[in-house]
Order: sequence, then structure tokens, then C-alpha cells
Amino acid sequence: MIMNIHYNNQRIALLIKNQNRVHMELRSTITFDRLWSVQIDVKYNILHLITHFCSLNCDDWLVLDHSNSRLVHIGKNGTIRSITEYKPSPMNALLFGSNILIIKTEENWNFHQI
Repeated sequence: MIMNIHYNNQRIALLIKNQNRVHMELRSTITFDRLWSVQIDVKYNILHLITHFCSLNCDDWLVLDHSNSRLVHIGKNGTIRSITEYKPSPMNALLFGSNILIIKTEENWNFHQI
């Protein structure tokens, strides 16, 4: 099941749930060839069916793990660069301009300069 999809810089990113595993893969929009795939340790939660993610600068990606209250930073080559606890749990994120990351939680919107 495709949980989420995002386009950036002639690439399409997919968050895919297969049984109890979640992985992210990046594909070329020109050839649809898979550029990389990485498994992410995200709990599948029936209340939060969609796991959100957004593109960052330099073709990196940020996956929001609402169930575990974490942010997963994935590098442009498909490696997990960092996993950071984020409370309250993140629900959505958006890169605004080139250096403002906005993260929505159930309680508010948080603005971070990156």
C-alpha cells in the first residue's frame, strides 16, 4: 500500500507499507527506475494511516513517525542520517523557502530554522 507520495526535482518519493514493514523509495520521474530504497522502523497505526514526509535541501528527506514521536532524516543517497525524538508527536511538515522547516503537531505549528 502506498502511504504517501511526494515529487521533488524530477524524482518521486514513495512511502510504502508491505505487511508490517514500511520503506521509502525514490524513483526517477523520467524512467521510473528505482534510485534507492530504505526500510524505516515505523509502527503502523490504524489511527494514523498516513505517515507524512517532506523534501529538504540538497535532495534529503524527512519522514515523520507520529506513532513513535520521531523525525527520520534520510540522505539523498537513501541512508538514514539521523533519528530524532520530537514531542509532541509530529503530524505533518513542510520546508518553507530554503531554510524554514514547519512541523505541525496536534497542539501547534513549530517553526525551525535549518
